[in-house]
Amino acid sequence: MRQILPIPIVGPTRFARYPKISREATYNMMITDDALIAFPGYSKIRNLSPGSTMGRSIYKSPKYNHGIVVMDNGVFSVNSDFSVAFIGSLDSFSGPVYITENNANEIVISDNSSDLYIFNYQAQTFNKVNIGFRTGYITFQDGYIIAPELDTSRWRLSELNNASSFPDNAQSVGLIQSQPDVVVSCETLQRQLFIFGENITEVWLNVPNPQVPFTYQRQNSLSIEYGCVSPNTIASGFNRLVWLGSNEYSAPSILVSTGGVPRKITTDGIDFELDQLTKPEDSFGFLFEESGHVFYQITFPTDEVSYAYDFNTDSFFNVTDHNLNAHIARKISYFNGRHLFITDKNGGLFEMGTNIFVYKETNDDDDPGFTIPRGRILPNFRLPGSKRFVTDAASLTIEQGYSNDPLKVDLSLSKDGSQTYGSKWTKYLKSMGDRPNKLIYRKLGAANDLSMQFQFWGRDRFVITGGEMEVYK
Repeated sequence: MRQILPIPIVGPTRFARYPKISREATYNMMITDDALIAFPGYSKIRNLSPGSTMGRSIYKSPKYNHGIVVMDNGVFSVNSDFSVAFIGSLDSFSGPVYITENNANEIVISDNSSDLYIFNYQAQTFNKVNIGFRTGYITFQDGYIIAPELDTSRWRLSELNNASSFPDNAQSVGLIQSQPDVVVSCETLQRQLFIFGENITEVWLNVPNPQVPFTYQRQNSLSIEYGCVSPNTIASGFNRLVWLGSNEYSAPSILVSTGGVPRKITTDGIDFELDQLTKPEDSFGFLFEESGHVFYQITFPTDEVSYAYDFNTDSFFNVTDHNLNAHIARKISYFNGRHLFITDKNGGLFEMGTNIFVYKETNDDDDPGFTIPRGRILPNFRLPGSKRFVTDAASLTIEQGYSNDPLKVDLSLSKDGSQTYGSKWTKYLKSMGDRPNKLIYRKLGAANDLSMQFQFWGRDRFVITGGEMEVYK
C-alpha cells in the first residue's frame, strides 16, 4: 500500500542516551516561521593589536558608548566607527575576565585576582587597585560594585560609586546563610541579586532598614538548590538569568530563572550528554537576540562541543566551527547595531549575524571564508512491529533560484538504528531565477528502521519549509 508521509525536516536537536532511541540533530541551523534556515555565520572585522591571540572579555558601556575588549593582557576601547584605542594592561594574560561599571564613570575589570582595574573614561585614567581579597565575577546594583570573596562564604559591597574601596565591616559584607558553601559569583536580574555558591544560590534584595546595618536582605521564601559550575556560563538579560548549575547530588544542568525558582531547560538526553563531559567547569555561555529569537549559547572547549538554546521555540541546536568542533565565540556584545564577539582562538573582533553565510576568520578582502557545515538528521522512521517498508522517494520543499553560488544538498541514509550512514546522493539547487520548490531523491530502498541525514552546503542562505516521503508497506 502506497502512502505519502510528512518528514520532520524542520526540527531541533533532540538528545537521547543511545542512537537507537534517536540521533535527531540540527547543526548550524535554526527554526523561524516554521522554516529551517541558516544559523548566523561570522566574519572578522578587525585585529585589535598586532600579535594578540586570545580574546578574554567584551563589554558595551551604555554611558561611555564604547566597547571594552580584553585581548591577552591588553585592554582596548572600541568606538562606534570600530576604531580602537589602547587603554591599559592587566597583569594576567589568560583566564576569565569580568567587566562592569558604576555611576561614577568607572569601568571595573576583574581577572580572578585581588586586583581590580579601573578605567575612568571621563578622566581617561587606568589604575590597578588591590582590594584585599581575591574576587571574580563582579556586578553592579544601586551604586555598589558587588564582588564575591572567593574561597569564602562572604560577598562584598564597594563604597557607593567608588570601586576602589570594599570596606570589611557589617555595612558592607554579606554571607551565604542557608547552607555551608563558598561564594563563586554574583549577578543581578531586575531588582534581585543572585549570590551563587558551589551547591546553592541565594537571592537577596536591597531593602534599607535603619535598624539593620547591612542594606541587603535574603529572600527566605526562595530556595535554589543549585549552585554554579562555571561563573563564565552566567548570562543575564532579556528578563532571564541562565547558568550551568549543579549541587552535591547532581550532575550539571542548564538552568534559567525569570526571577523565581529556576527551571531546567535541559532534557534527559542532554543531561546525559552533559554528564559525559570530561571538564564541565571549563565552559562559558552568553545570551543574544537574533531576528527576534533569544538564544543562550554554551561552549565546553575541552570537550569541543557547543549548544544553542532558542527560548522562542524551547529547542536546542548544535553549533560548531567549520571542522564540526566547538563554536569559536566566547563572549558577545551588541554594539553599534551589530553582534560582536571575541574568541580565545583568535585575537580579533568578529561580527555575527544571519546575513553572514560563511565563517571568515581573517579580515583579508581576498579570503572567501569557510563553508559552514549545516545539517539535519531526522528521527528514525519505524513501523509498528518493525515491519519492513520501501521508500520510493523523499522530497524537500526548499527555496531555489535565489543564488548564483553553487548550493547543494546531500542525503545519506542509516538503516541500522542510526549507527552508520551510507553513501551520499547529491542534488544541486537551481541557479538564479529558476525556482522550482521541490528537491526529490528517488529509490531509497527497503528498511525497517530508516534515518535520513541531510547536509546543506553552500555560501548563501537555505530555506526549507517541509518535506515528505513516499512509502510502500
